[in-house]
Amino acid sequence: MITEHDSLDDMFAEMARAEDAANARITPAQEALRDDHTATRYFARAVYDIVVYGEVPPASDPDLRARGYLTGTAYSIACPEGESGDTHVSVCIPIGRPVFEMAREHDWPVLGPDMPLLLAHALYQAEQLAMTP
Repeated sequence: MITEHDSLDDMFAEMARAEDAANARITPAQEALRDDHTATRYFARAVYDIVVYGEVPPASDPDLRARGYLTGTAYSIACPEGESGDTHVSVCIPIGRPVFEMAREHDWPVLGPDMPLLLAHALYQAEQLAMTP
């Protein structure tokens, strides 16, 4: 969605409101993902039928983390070599390293009937845990 703004100040104010709204809806599991600065953490995020699998090192930007952003590398079937960037924790499902490695072994599969059943089940369980308020 594209939103027009009358000024740069209006645009930044809207961005701050959107960030505040995203931070207000994070779950305890997402909060734990955001606040763990001691270990590499992993997440999954569905973008339509593509699953993005993220790896966040402990040394990622603490200022961005405080605002809800995870800085790391994201992998998917669309970008198997990985892409560095930031993802807001409100759209992430925390997963463990074994689930992340399973996805890597299967070349970052998409959602659908060809996704390995064990991986699909692990992602489902992670989503259920993550979305519990």
